[in-house]
Order: sequence, then structure tokens, then C-alpha cells
Amino acid sequence: MPRTLGAFCGNNPLPAAARRSVGTDATPPPAARGAAATTSRLAGSGVSVAKLVVGGTTTTGASAAAAATASAGSPPPSDGPLAGTPPRSSSPGAASAAAAAAASLAVAMDGVATADPASYPPGTVGLLKMDPPSCGFVPLELTELEQELFSKLQRVVAEKKLDTTLRVAGGWVRDKLIGGPMPEVDIDIAVDSMLGASFAELFNEWLEAETGERQHSIGVIHRNPEQSKHLETARMKVMGLWIDLVNLRTETYTHDSRIPNIELGSPQEDAMRRDLTINALFYNINTGVVEDWTGQGVNDIQRRIVRTPLPPRTTLLDDPLRALRAVRFAARLRFSMDGELITACQDTDVHAAFSSKISRERVFTEVDAIIRAPSAVRGVGLLSELGLFPLVFRTDNVGDKVDGGAPASPTDRPVDDVLSSSSTPAQFSAASLGALASLEALMSSDFMGWKAGRSALSPDESRLARYAALTLPLVGRKASPGKGGGSDRVSKKRSRDMSATEFVLHEELRMASRDVSAVVGVQKAADAFRELATSVSPTGVLFMGDKLACSIDTTVPSSSSLPGLKEERLTLGMVVRNAGCHWRVALLTALIADLPLGKAAANFFDGDDIPAVSLAPGADAVVAAYERVSQRIQYHDLGEAWAVKPLVDGRAVAKVLPNLPRGPLVGEIMHQQVRWQLSHPGLTVGSCSEWILKEYGDRYA
Repeated sequence: MPRTLGAFCGNNPLPAAARRSVGTDATPPPAARGAAATTSRLAGSGVSVAKLVVGGTTTTGASAAAAATASAGSPPPSDGPLAGTPPRSSSPGAASAAAAAAASLAVAMDGVATADPASYPPGTVGLLKMDPPSCGFVPLELTELEQELFSKLQRVVAEKKLDTTLRVAGGWVRDKLIGGPMPEVDIDIAVDSMLGASFAELFNEWLEAETGERQHSIGVIHRNPEQSKHLETARMKVMGLWIDLVNLRTETYTHDSRIPNIELGSPQEDAMRRDLTINALFYNINTGVVEDWTGQGVNDIQRRIVRTPLPPRTTLLDDPLRALRAVRFAARLRFSMDGELITACQDTDVHAAFSSKISRERVFTEVDAIIRAPSAVRGVGLLSELGLFPLVFRTDNVGDKVDGGAPASPTDRPVDDVLSSSSTPAQFSAASLGALASLEALMSSDFMGWKAGRSALSPDESRLARYAALTLPLVGRKASPGKGGGSDRVSKKRSRDMSATEFVLHEELRMASRDVSAVVGVQKAADAFRELATSVSPTGVLFMGDKLACSIDTTVPSSSSLPGLKEERLTLGMVVRNAGCHWRVALLTALIADLPLGKAAANFFDGDDIPAVSLAPGADAVVAAYERVSQRIQYHDLGEAWAVKPLVDGRAVAKVLPNLPRGPLVGEIMHQQVRWQLSHPGLTVGSCSEWILKEYGDRYA
């Protein structure tokens, strides 16, 4: 596959010429080793080159390096493991950082063969020869589809004689420079002199004329400021790739609204209004240049830092949703958070703006992305440390436990007993994080055969399990929508008390009703698994009431003639059946509710510090009891018991019992038939028909 993008130098040494130019044989400064580049073929030259734009600064060679370094006022930050958050550049920060990065890259390129920079747009720092690679630049890959798409877009601009520049914006550029597997993302195309919808129409016309393809449908997503859609976007699918086309913009905010005033803008204005520097990079399709108009994005990727292009407090007061986005990307990418950004996220004025400015639907979109990610524990930990957790999972209207509940220490009691009627948001946050830590510790263990891959949860099941764990402290509580505070839009049909889990997820967080029902269903089904687990003796014998059902020893042969085995199969099978397809999640939820809160030992602000999750001391005996329940379910092959259907359907039952009246009795016979099938594996249609006739024939045959 062609390699057409260049990334960072990493820790590779500079060539000797570059080391001489700075008077040392030491490794290069971090901005030089962290510079990003793109490669392309110079027209007719056959030379592969790397190009970079940093903050609109034009410079090449060591002569420019001296001037750029002087203008920066200080050398780039020192390299090394991220022991803390590096200081933010003083005003003018963007220009200073841009000059430092430009200086470092210029030093790195001194003495290396370059092409004529005059042939490229202003802002090109330099053109670094790549055959053979110099300065350790590592090529990244554009897929063949991406290359073909960009080529077509360039031809549209040229053949339609458009005075416009096309740039790929945001996450696609960030993820290309970071490297590794690319998540599936849409390609956002920014157009600088026309509306995205207008360019989409021209692209459609060109495709039809050039390839004979019928025109693609163009979906226009109109402005909807309440849903954070501040600019009209044209969306179309080309060669299997979704592309969004939008024009560059600048925006200003009023003090009481997160909805900005929008105007057409320049690339630098568009970059500076974006949420994070790492999301403010552009790939210029016209020239093959990576543009860093904030002057910090490339360096922040190399140094693994999340920061805002503008002063963070101002940015978050304008749009508090960006606090959640900062958490999401810090957790997902394992980046550290800038110190000023941390302080701004904890600011009480920002918290007030968060509560008053942001629609709950947008809050859910960001929180859901945090919960879905493998780094969910770090994401929730950051929400807790920043004081954002109570603003996301609002419990203003949540009342006391229905069955009472005495105050308990949140460190040594099962999670569903942690919160008393006087519990605080901080206790709820701590209990939720502890429950999530227990879940992640179990999911990374060999519980239920996960390490062997026999029972691993799907991504959707993992998401469901996380929401169930996070809201476990709410189980047994009710919420009163009319109590004051809380949700700004409560469904009329839900004006009466409802379960706290349902209220917080649906009315406060705007989770879809189907997903809320799944979470509530899992928590209810967990009660049955808790009863099963308490029926398992320490010696591994499963009791039902005062009757011995069966030894837990899985070497016992499976025979329906063994005393108690039928009863065990039936009991386990019905618990799985009632729990439904998410029974594994329900079993996990039950276990977490019976465990002391787990631990997540980490500095959540440090991107290099992966939260070490662990179960609390004394958890082994509880886990073992649930392991035995899981083993018996697997032993009886009851994992799909929730999907068992009656072997004899309704019409066949009517033939066996011709005098059976229509009504609820038919459903009862179906239910009893399923119970018979669960306790007697290997039945056939004939044997089930015989059983139905035997049980009901004297009345309805």
C-alpha cells in the first residue's frame, strides 16, 4: 500500500549535518523530534518530500532557525516521560510555540537537500528529502481509497476552475499523525470560499460526467444550534467513504449562551475556535501539507497533551461541552491534560455554565463515547476529579432507599448498601467509580472464561454492563420529577415517581428508552443471581431451600435420573431465561453489588499512568460463589436458555387438546412446556406432545 504521509521523528537522532548546526551531538529538541510532515511527489522530479506548516510561519534552514528561536523567547520544553503537565506558553502563546516548532524543524533540515520552498504556499517550514529517509521521519499510510478520493477532489477544483482550497480537518488528521489502527471516522472536508453544499453539488456533477456514475444523494444537515450544529454541513458517500463538507468559520459567543455567532473564516480563525489543539490540524489536499495554524497541535500530539487553542477558562465558559470532549480524548488517547485546562474544568463558573448552557442530549453523546471506550475507568475518574460527574449523572430528585438503609462506609460495604438517605454527590461519584473498577477488574480476569475467550462480552454488552455498574448505587431508590431541581424536561407520562436509575439515565441523561430498559432489566435480573449465589455452600454444593440439588462437581455425569439434577437445571435455566440475552451482564452486576467497592489506583490526569483496577480485599470468596453458578450454567449448556421456544406450537397444542379454549390457558401451557424442556434435555416434539396430553388430556382432549 503506498505510503504517503510522514509522521514524527520520534527518538531517532538527527543527521550529522543537523547536529553540527546546533553545535551538539545530543538528541534533537522535542519539537524537532516531534515535527509532523507529509510526503508527496514533486511534479516531474521523482523526489519524495516532507512538508509542514506551523502557525503560518515561513522558514527554512539554520538562518531562519536563529531568528525563530529569538522570537520564541525560550527553547522548546524539555523532553522525557510526562511527570506532570507542562506549562502553557505565555502570551502570545500561539506565535511563540509556532516559532519554537519552526526553529526546531528548520534546524533539523539544515544541510539536508530541499526543494524550492517558493513553489509551495506561504507557511511551509521546509521540504525534507525522504529518499533515503533523513531525520528519522516515519511514513504513515494513506489508503488507496483515500488517495483516489483526494485525487478526484483535486481534479474537481482544477477542472471546474474553482478558487478554493480543500482541507481535511480534525480527527482524521490527528489519528493519521498519532499512528496505529485508524478508527472508522468520517472525513471532514473544509472548504474556504464556498458553502459545503455548493461544492458537493459540483462534485456530484463532475463524478457523473467523468465516471458515468449516477449522482450520489447529498444529505444537508441544516444548522441546529441547540444540537451544536452551528453550520450547515453537506454529507455524501463516495467510494464507500462518508465525507462531510463544510466551510471554514469563525465564531463569537455571548456570556449566557453556548450558541455562537457564525461567520466565514480563515484557516487560522477556524483552527483557533476548535475545541483542542490536537483536533485543529488540517491536511491541505491541494498541496499535500499538514497545517498547524494554532502552532501547538503537532507538538501536543508528540508530547501527548490535551489543551485548548485559546485560554481554557474562556473557551469552556463559551462552550462548556468542551470539558467533556477534553476528558474523552485524554482518556481515549492516554494523553495528559494541560494544567490550565484542569483548573478551568474545576472552575465553579464553568460548572454553572455547564448546567445552564448545554443540552442534555449533547452531554449524553460525549458521555456515551467515554463509557464505550476501553478507557472508561480513566474517563469516569477524570469526570470525578474535575467535579463533572454530579453534573452529568444528576441526582437532585433522587430520594431515599425504598427499603430504608443505614449510613455505611463507601469503602467496605457492597455497593448497593453504600449510600444512605443523606448521601452526597461525592459519595455517589466514589461508589459509581468503585463499582466500575470492580467491573473492569473482572472483565480483565479469567472470570467466566474471559481469558480463554469463551464468554467475552460484546462491545454493546460491555457498554450495558458499565451503565449498570455506574448506577448500582441508585438501585432501590425512587426519583420524584416534581421535587424541584433536576431535569429541565420531564416527560408528562413520567410525572410520577420512577426508579432512580430510569430517571437519571432517561430524564436527566436522555439515554434512549430501549437502552434504559436494558439497564433497568439487568439490575432487576441481578437479584435472582444474587439468590443463586447465596445458595452455593463454601464446599461447592448448590442447595435449593433445604434440599440438596446437586454437587457442584462438574465431573458428575449428566443424567436426568440423578436426584436433584432436574431441579437444578430448571432453576438455573429459568433464571437465565428471565434475564434474557444479557444474562451474563446481569450475573456480573449481581456480583459487583455483592462486592466491596473496587479500587482504581492512578493519577487520572497523567496520560501515561493507566488506572490499575483491582477488586477489594476479601472479594475472592464472593467471586468463587458466582464462578460456581457460572460453571453450573455452562455445565448444563444453558447459556441460550433465554432463547428456548416451545417444541409444540399453539396450533399443534390445539390438535393435541381439541377442547382447549382460547385464552390465557394456552400461554400457561406454553410456559409449562418450556419449563419441562429445560429440566429434561433432549426432548422431541413427540415426547412433548405426550407430556401435554398426560398433563391436560383428561380435561381438554
